[in-house]
Amino acid sequence: MENSPLKILLISGDANLSRHISELLQATGTDLDVTLEPTVNAGLAMVATNSFHAVLLELAQANTAALFQITSLTTKAPRLPVLVIGPGEDETFLAEAVFSGAQDYLDREQLAALALRHAIQCAIARQQERIALVEEKENYYGIFDHLVEGIFRTTIDGHYLLANVALARIYGYDSPLQLMAAIQDIASGLYVETNRREEFSRLMQENDTLSGFESKIYRKDGTIIWISENCRAVRDAQGKLLYYEGTVEDISERKRAEEQIRRATGELSRSREELRTKNSLMEESLRTAREIQLTMLPQQYPNFPPDAAPEN
Repeated sequence: MENSPLKILLISGDANLSRHISELLQATGTDLDVTLEPTVNAGLAMVATNSFHAVLLELAQANTAALFQITSLTTKAPRLPVLVIGPGEDETFLAEAVFSGAQDYLDREQLAALALRHAIQCAIARQQERIALVEEKENYYGIFDHLVEGIFRTTIDGHYLLANVALARIYGYDSPLQLMAAIQDIASGLYVETNRREEFSRLMQENDTLSGFESKIYRKDGTIIWISENCRAVRDAQGKLLYYEGTVEDISERKRAEEQIRRATGELSRSREELRTKNSLMEESLRTAREIQLTMLPQQYPNFPPDAAPEN
């Protein structure tokens, strides 16, 4: 912007006022390129095909139609700072104009070259800061909503303050807003076990953190899944507990695998016990058979009785 003209779009239906404003802008000594359009629609058409640093919108009257013009401009050209030049006697309208999206409101009866230039420069700077904040926020929520883990923030008494797309998906909802609207009380609306939220709160009160808190919960369709929660307590500078925030992971597959392993281990233990029992019975049978066999065998020397003759 320092090496190129400051491009200003001036929207005004008053030819004399337009000429006066243009002269004021030129008198500032700033390198300016002023484009004049008579109506908001014509100005928007110009914005669609050209680049500008700011818009000066001259309003003849302070009324609802004028506010609509401001809203139309700021909605359809949200990246451009809009400065309104209009009647200065109505302070309520001034506030409404700023509320409608104008960066500044200038009394057309008190316009001065340097003040006008300063107002434009400040409006451009504020708009750039606002855009940077919006982009940073969008980037944050873009990352936030693309995480695989569910993320939540809840009040102490169990109401959602924040949820991401992943959490809504885990719980079977179409969107975070739908999830937060549906579950008004986490204790009764989420957990299968009625005392689970109470246990969660007790551990959080004691430790301020929680890791691997496993629970069964109801999804939107009524099916039950297992989740694991990691959570921390957020407090203010005085130590007052403000809310809980943390992550959620669906561990249903892991739980099913653990259950299969548990069942397989149980079956293996039973099979081993049955085998040991069979082996014991077999050994007992073999001992019994051996004893019977020994009693039925013919006696041999030197176990012959003294008066018995050996067998031929």
